Amino acid sequence: FIRHVDRIIQEDYIPTLQDILVMRQPSKAIRETLTLIGTTAVRTVDLAEQSHYLHKHLHYFESVDTVMFIVSLSNRLFSSHQAEAESELEASVRLFETIVTSPHMLKKDFVVFLNKLDLLRSEIEEASSDDIASVCEG
Repeated sequence: FIRHVDRIIQEDYIPTLQDILVMRQPSKAIRETLTLIGTTAVRTVDLAEQSHYLHKHLHYFESVDTVMFIVSLSNRLFSSHQAEAESELEASVRLFETIVTSPHMLKKDFVVFLNKLDLLRSEIEEASSDDIASVCEG
C-alpha cells in the first residue's frame, strides 16, 4: 500500500486486480509489516481486533517516532442501527484517547487518516435532514 500511495490517492483511482487481491482482510491476528521508502524504514503494526487489549501491545510502539491512526468515516451513521454506529464511533474515540494519553506515547507524533470519505458522502446524500441533524447534535 505505502509504495503505491501516490497512485491510490488520485481522485480518479481505480483499483487494479493486485490492489483487490491484497486488500485488508478482517483478522484477529496482529500484523506487522516493514516497508522501505527510500532509506526510511516504515514499520506498520495493525492491531486489528486486538485493540481492546491495547495495554498488552503498547510495547510494539515504544520505539516509534510516529503513530498513524486510521479512522473509518463510514460507520452507517444514518442507518436504523444508530446505536451500533455510535458505539463504533465511540470505541474509536476511546481507543484514540487511550493511545494519545498513554505515558508511553506522550512524546510521539500522531497522524490521523480519515478513511472512506466516498462512503460518507454517499451516506450523507441518502440521509434525511432529520438523520443529519441528530448526528450533528451528538
